[in-house]
Amino acid sequence: MAYSRNPTCFIAMAFGHEDTNAFYENQVLPVLKRNKIKAVIINRRQSNDDMNIQIIAQLEKADFCIADLTYTRPSVYFEAGFAQRMIPVIYTVRKDHLDNGQPDDRRVHFDLQMKPLITWNSPTDDSFARRLEARIKSTFLRDWAKNQTINEKYEIEERRFKALPANDRLERIRHDAILAFQKLGFGHWSGHRNISMNYWSSYPKSSILSGKINFAYGHKTVKDKFYLVSIQSFSSPTKNELSDLEQVMLGFLPNAAEIAAGNIVTSFYLTALILNLNNLSSSRIESSLPDVIPLEPAQRYYHEAHVLNGLFRVEFLFLSGIQSRLHLKDLLRNQVGNDYLN
Repeated sequence: MAYSRNPTCFIAMAFGHEDTNAFYENQVLPVLKRNKIKAVIINRRQSNDDMNIQIIAQLEKADFCIADLTYTRPSVYFEAGFAQRMIPVIYTVRKDHLDNGQPDDRRVHFDLQMKPLITWNSPTDDSFARRLEARIKSTFLRDWAKNQTINEKYEIEERRFKALPANDRLERIRHDAILAFQKLGFGHWSGHRNISMNYWSSYPKSSILSGKINFAYGHKTVKDKFYLVSIQSFSSPTKNELSDLEQVMLGFLPNAAEIAAGNIVTSFYLTALILNLNNLSSSRIESSLPDVIPLEPAQRYYHEAHVLNGLFRVEFLFLSGIQSRLHLKDLLRNQVGNDYLN
């Protein structure tokens, strides 16, 4: 996906009047062209779709909107309100429409008079073009340039990541996930060969922390709470691998109790973090793990049981469709919640 492109601006305006038509052609359009912004005007597009469908579709694709409130056209208010939920909106209006003595069709509604309106006096009001351009540059274009830089960085990282063999990608995301949990205070890392508990092995700590070993485990104790995380990564886990996850995590109870021996621990929180290069549907997860309960955010589940006079909670967090290490970093930041890690 190419991120480098020119921005688009949806124009919401009461076209069909001599002054607004001239105002757009003489003041608005030149500003957009100078800044390499593509204007989208619904009634000038060739399409067989219903007009409302076109409006919503184009607003959902636009990067920002200019809404001119002159002549108080209801469709402009609708378009501006819809746009404002998703993208920046710059409001303009002919200055006399702010006069409360004007009739309803030439007066800005009260709730929009509070907006930072850019006013114009006539289609030849050159000061308006300067003010509009300054507003676009100081708000939308400033943020657009910043986001383009970030997006281009992501695009480069995605290309590099996808060029690696799958095993190298799996190793890198395991390493990054372990590092993220280390920063949360998890230590005492160990690992085993695969998802079956029959394959415990001793590995050099450096191999585990670098992500070379799948199914790595780390833990920490905070006051009377014991936290353990298991980290595993797949291109796409099989149904059998998913089915084994619950038994493996429940099987950790004796180990968790043994590790926590000597401490006053009343609650055990075990998190299975499953990283997937490919997309993994929730229906596939839930059919493979029928005894777990879904949580928010998506693809987060838990199984809960009371044991040893305390609480033993197993949580499964799936991060799927990982496109790059930067993408994984964002997923971890957004979905690894401090509510159960701290």
